[in-house]
Amino acid sequence: MQKQVENYRNRFGFYPEMLVTDKIYGNRNNRAYLKEHGIITTNIASVTLLNGNIGLGVGHDGKILRLWLK
Repeated sequence: MQKQVENYRNRFGFYPEMLVTDKIYGNRNNRAYLKEHGIITTNIASVTLLNGNIGLGVGHDGKILRLWLK
């Protein structure tokens, strides 16, 4: 997970504000890493599925970020 977050930062120039993860990613190392970078996380089970997308929250530019599940 940390590699993917760093890839995101390299691509967009900033860390994501939020991640949607499975429980398996909630280990101590990952939680410390996310806290260090100010990233909040939520479990996939607590996110509402609408028309095949998951809303991930608002990005640094004010746009809503989405993960397409198709």
